[in-house]
This record gives sequence, structure tokens and C-alpha cells, in this order.
Amino acid sequence: MIRYLLIAIFIGFGCQMEAQKFKNPISYFKKFQGENKKIRKKNFRYLKASLRGDNAKKVDKFRSVVLQQLKDSKQAIERLGPYKGDNVLRKEYIRSLEMYIHAFESNFGVADGLIKNRYNSYEDLKIYYAAVEKAEGEMLEAGFIMEAAEEYFAKKNELVIQKDEELEKQFESLDEVTLYSRDMTLSYFRIDAQVRLYLNIVSRGNMDSLPDVVIEMRKAVKESKIEIENYASFDGETDLYDEMFEYIEETQGELEENMDKMTDGLQNEYLDEDEYEDIQDDLEDFVKRHKYRAHSFFETKADLIESYLPDK
Repeated sequence: MIRYLLIAIFIGFGCQMEAQKFKNPISYFKKFQGENKKIRKKNFRYLKASLRGDNAKKVDKFRSVVLQQLKDSKQAIERLGPYKGDNVLRKEYIRSLEMYIHAFESNFGVADGLIKNRYNSYEDLKIYYAAVEKAEGEMLEAGFIMEAAEEYFAKKNELVIQKDEELEKQFESLDEVTLYSRDMTLSYFRIDAQVRLYLNIVSRGNMDSLPDVVIEMRKAVKESKIEIENYASFDGETDLYDEMFEYIEETQGELEENMDKMTDGLQNEYLDEDEYEDIQDDLEDFVKRHKYRAHSFFETKADLIESYLPDK
């Protein structure tokens, strides 16, 4: 018992000595800001990789780097001790870091586990985004706690908070392009999911449900067409909107001119050879257009992200 008591005394004494080595509140405060900056730089790299759609292993690796930094920073803050008896900054930082750790260990971990299959269907994509937004919510709450603690300490000690303007601008751009590209991607996949379902049914050879898919495709086109008008321009940038608009118009044209005929032909078991070849040619052209649009959408989206968040 005495041994454990002595250990606790030495740990507490070490924290006091760590805090006492700071001769003024500025040097003490800078230690917190330094840890915060290390976290935010690593977090920015992780969030950017996730937004760009980098492969799941790479994104998970960046998440692990952030998580380790959070744990290291928590240990560093715990060693500091209060400043002249004031423990608010330290206590709130630790509370914030615990929330950050939970977000990256649990909620972002769940989201990253969904990356591989997020484009399998529109529903899978919505599930993935919901998981990401849950993790982001906890991350933002942790950030607000940390920011409030800094403002408290700065006000009490008459300090001016010096922010990294470049890093602040990067996060602002990240937030804006994330929301915009996420909305556009959902609008795209609402239609794309129905197109791929149609093609999957054809590949399996069971054509009975094709007319139902065509009905859902029409609904998806109508809904996405209305939806994208709400965010037609992103800071004057219209390339991704233009890409979506062209995709919608092309799909709508297919539905009005070719889809019913092609569907009827695919369901008809009694076509003569020439009619069968015509239907297969129509199907092949439809597949090629779909592949082109999918490639073009993701390429345009990647260009937009890179233009706002260029690699340094």
C-alpha cells in the first residue's frame, strides 16, 4: 500500500514540476496549441484521403496515425499539471482528447470499415455517409470543447490566440468541398444504382423485374435533377454540376427513346437473329455510355477536390 502511495505522490509531484517550469502563461499555453496543431495536421491528411476516395487500407493507415497522435498528445497534456492552480485548460483538453480518441477509435473505425462496399448501392453509400457524419459530429464536439478551453485560458491570462491561418483556410476549404461533393455523389448514385441494378439483372438472365427497375430509374432521374439545382454552383465552379447535368440528360434520353424498347427485347424469348443482335448492340452501347459516365464523374470530382485541396 505504501509503495503505491509513494508512486502516486511521485507522479503528482512530477506533474507539478512540469507545470512549474513554465514561467508565464504564454509558454504554458503554447504547449497546448502545439499539441493541437500536430493533431490537426495529421487529421487534415486523413480527412482529405477519405474525401478523395483513396483505397481503404491507405485511409485506415492515416486514421491510425491520427489516433496515435491523439494518445501521445493526451499523455503530454496529462503530464503538464495545472497552471498556478488553474486546471480548466488541462482538464477540458483531456476531456476533448478522450472524445477525439473515441471518435477515431470507434466511429471513424466503423466508417472506414464501410469504405470498400460503399459504392455497391445507393443504400450502402447512405449508410457509409451516415457513419462518417456520426464520427464527424463527435470530432466537431471535441473540437468545440478544446476551443472553448483555449478561449477561457486566453481571456483569463490576457493572451491573444495565434491561429495558423493557412491551416484554418485548409480546413475551411475541406469542409466546403466535402459537403458539396458528398451531395453531388449521392445525387449521382441515386441514378447509377438503378442503372447498375438493371445491368446486373441482365447479366443474371432473369429479366422479369426489368420494367420495375426502369420505373425506379425514372424516379431517380427526376429526383436528382431537382436536387442538383440546389447546389448548381460551388464558389463559381460548375464542372461537377455540368457533369451531373449531362449524365441526367443522357439517362433521361435513354429512358425516353431506347430503354422501353431494349427492355422489351431483352424479355422477348422469340426474337429472330437480326432483332436479337440489334438489342445486344443497344445493350452494349448502353454499357459503354454508363462506364464512360462513371469514369467521367469520379475524374471530375477528383479534379475539383485537388483544385481546392492541392498536395503541398
